[in-house]
Amino acid sequence: MHRQADFNLWGKLTLNTALSILLVGLMLHPPFGLCALPKRRFSEIDLGGINVQKSEPSMTFGLDGLLYFAYREENSIGVLVINVDERKVLRATHIQVPKIDLPSGGSELKVSPDGSFLAYSESDTCLPLSFLAVLRTRDLSVISSAQIARTADGKLQYPAGFSADTTAIMVYSVTRRSPSDHRVTIIYLDPNDLNHILDRKTADVYDGVDSHVVMDLNGAVWLYSNKKVDEKIFWFDPIRDQTYAGPVFSLRPTGQIGQSVALNDSILALTSELTDKNGAFGRILRSPKDHPGSLQESRINGCGFEQVSRSMIAPDQLFAVANCKAVGTTEFTFLPGIVNDAVVFNTRSLAVVGRFGLAKDEGPVALAVWHGDGQVVVANTDPKHNKIQIHSYPRN
Repeated sequence: MHRQADFNLWGKLTLNTALSILLVGLMLHPPFGLCALPKRRFSEIDLGGINVQKSEPSMTFGLDGLLYFAYREENSIGVLVINVDERKVLRATHIQVPKIDLPSGGSELKVSPDGSFLAYSESDTCLPLSFLAVLRTRDLSVISSAQIARTADGKLQYPAGFSADTTAIMVYSVTRRSPSDHRVTIIYLDPNDLNHILDRKTADVYDGVDSHVVMDLNGAVWLYSNKKVDEKIFWFDPIRDQTYAGPVFSLRPTGQIGQSVALNDSILALTSELTDKNGAFGRILRSPKDHPGSLQESRINGCGFEQVSRSMIAPDQLFAVANCKAVGTTEFTFLPGIVNDAVVFNTRSLAVVGRFGLAKDEGPVALAVWHGDGQVVVANTDPKHNKIQIHSYPRN
């Protein structure tokens, strides 16, 4: 009896000792994602009757920190202006559009550099047209809207956003002329009349560049090849008629660039790769425009990066948020399942500001980020509960 009691006591002491050692170890060597990240403030905004799963919304922050949220219904587009601090909808409108089946191919929302206009666009490979609308931010009144037809060879024309001076909306298309010869066509539309073409420019790009094209606010076109292992960045400035081939991003054989984002002073490439032990990781790569031969790099363990849109870049372009995913067991977690995280980082130093989990099985999640008043604010949709979640980090 006493021996059994002693054994139970010894077992409890051993368990407590082991837990204490584990706790001390975590304090001294915290796992990735918990190291030196600032404390996060969290809140939620209820979207009421809006079906986030079905409408596949898009959102972006304005210069003043107001959140613009757009969602698709069968024959209309709803747009909300939200004060995230007060968790309050300030303005709302509906735009009548041709009826489509939901869910569609998704949408994108962009605020003009001067903060006065809002552009809503839809591009779906299953539809013959792209839809584009321009609204005033102050009252959400529609200035102009248009359906943009495919090119003569059937290629979609993708709205790329406002020019730096807000005098034009840029639309681009990529035509494959041969396996190693592509032509990029850029059309400049009048925001006050989207059927009015202000200008048109073309650039011929070689070395296997596919339809991976992004544009910065100055109208410069950035492209990268879809070759495995070595992916190369190209840059074309249609205003100066200048082209250069940037650095080669060396990837593992299983790796790929999920997407690239063009900033005014650099381009970011985000990768999805695997280690030799099939552990997922991603890299953030930055190539400055004024030093195209140099390359910054930051590695994120446990997941790889998915597509990034301009709405995931803060209006001042100093911070970004990206979706980082992995499926199955990894060498970093030793646990089966799905990783679906948002990673918030500084676009110049590439330092990670925060990392948090997103909904895993409820459909696409929209993301947006804003920087100002000494904080970095990230918004994401919660498709399961029809909410917007707000995460605030102090800027170090």
